[in-house]
Amino acid sequence: MKFKSPPIRAIKRKPGVALVLNLFMGSAGVVLWWLLYKQLPGLSKWLTYDLLPIQQGSHLGDSIEFFLYDTPKVMMLLFLVVFGVGGIIRSFFTPEKPGLFCPARVNWPAMSWRLCSALSPLFVPVPPCRFLSGL
Repeated sequence: MKFKSPPIRAIKRKPGVALVLNLFMGSAGVVLWWLLYKQLPGLSKWLTYDLLPIQQGSHLGDSIEFFLYDTPKVMMLLFLVVFGVGGIIRSFFTPEKPGLFCPARVNWPAMSWRLCSALSPLFVPVPPCRFLSGL
């Protein structure tokens, strides 16, 4: 005797409701992100000089304030790029589409030429900066 599970019932929504819900949640997320981003300078100053007993204008105070301001800023911008722009780009590609860009047979001489031309800027000599030129 086999146990037969009941069919799973999907929640039925109107097609426009999902679009409106996604637009609302996306715009609310962007507004929340922007509000948090605008509070970073004041929050870093408060954490550095009011919460910690560090003198304002000292090298240690300035470096801690910069760290507490810049680290969350970089992480927030990275989050925005990865999940915002990456999500938009991923929505245009189905799982079958990358196969169109990656052929089954690879032309290795052409591939090695492309790889060398892509990596060549790494080996170009860079003129030393002004700080090092005085040494």
